[in-house]
Amino acid sequence: MSRQVRPVGPLNKTALGEVVAATLGVSIDDGHQAVAAVLDTIARTVAAGHTVTVTNFGTWAPKNLPSRMAWNPQTGDPVVVEAGAKLRFRVSPQLQAAVKANDPDAAVITKRHRRTSGGAR
Repeated sequence: MSRQVRPVGPLNKTALGEVVAATLGVSIDDGHQAVAAVLDTIARTVAAGHTVTVTNFGTWAPKNLPSRMAWNPQTGDPVVVEAGAKLRFRVSPQLQAAVKANDPDAAVITKRHRRTSGGAR
């Protein structure tokens, strides 16, 4: 059974695990394991070059950067910057609006169920 738990103040990974445990009504160890599993899965997926999208929250996407020419600011000499990759996070419009409005109750990522043409739910 889950219940709404409102965190007080900033969260680190440990505190996030405790809030998840309280929300789900499970042990603190299970809450920590759930948080670690989600974060590890996101990290491994993005490191493998794939995008992770969480509806109403945001998208993590790797971006490959080609090699390019740059200039050494001290000497003015041209320098080749090797190709590389960076990580990009794009916040969803719903979460951005909730943050901008300072409204924690609007910051919900749960999708509403769609009604089917077969009748009421």
